[in-house]
Amino acid sequence: MAYRIFVVEDLPRLRSTFAAILNAQPDMELCGDAGSAEEALEKIPQASPDIVLVDVSLPGMSGIDLLRVLARVQPELPALIVSGHDRNIYWHDGLSPQVKGYVMKHEGPDVMLSAIRQALTS
Repeated sequence: MAYRIFVVEDLPRLRSTFAAILNAQPDMELCGDAGSAEEALEKIPQASPDIVLVDVSLPGMSGIDLLRVLARVQPELPALIVSGHDRNIYWHDGLSPQVKGYVMKHEGPDVMLSAIRQALTS
């Protein structure tokens, strides 16, 4: 059975790229995506993901704020930050325990896929 992954990314082209990468994996499938935190909060309950990939820079509510809300409403749902920003800016001890890692977008698909698998099996 494939892991169900939900992507929260404001750039449509990048969401499409993530979808192609994830759906090419035999053990993963994209179960939904959103271009904003607000949209994600509406769609995630129906999508029933195993993990959520969250960009920190979103229009409106930030990805960090989204993670805080998800920690309250779905504390069992693991998340992975996928960002173009240096992890030293956003990665800190105050993040929810549901946040299992931080991947820089420029690190490439292999790093992201490895981080997803590690987050889901740890």
